[in-house]
Amino acid sequence: MLKGRLKLRVLGGRRDGELILYVRPDRASVRTSKFRVLPVADATAARALLEAMFGLRASVRKRREIWIYKNARIHLDQVDGLGRFVEIEAMVSEGAAQARALMAQLRGVLGIRSADLIAGSYAEMLNERSHALRTARGGKRTASRG
Repeated sequence: MLKGRLKLRVLGGRRDGELILYVRPDRASVRTSKFRVLPVADATAARALLEAMFGLRASVRKRREIWIYKNARIHLDQVDGLGRFVEIEAMVSEGAAQARALMAQLRGVLGIRSADLIAGSYAEMLNERSHALRTARGGKRTASRG
């Protein structure tokens, strides 16, 4: 049995979507991900069912531009509430050594250093940011009487 993250992806105002299960280690380094994709005809109904079963952990809204180079996808993401990010996915099609070399090449060209890598997901980053804002506001409560 796979354990990992489950997300519902809905593009634009479309009715359909995808359920994506992905498994990857949480560490700030180049890492291998395993994933499964299930097309969903009615994303609104799927979201309602998933929320009823598990609750909503986060809703990530982003605009993504995708560039393809060899067997890599370069994602230029603008994530609401977080900012801009680059994500590189090198598909292991010619062996792991080739994928690692391509990843290193692209990181070099794009100026992505090891210190720039992020361990978690956008959803986790949004949750951490929300928690930090709630904690900061907790010490500055005001009351009004009417």
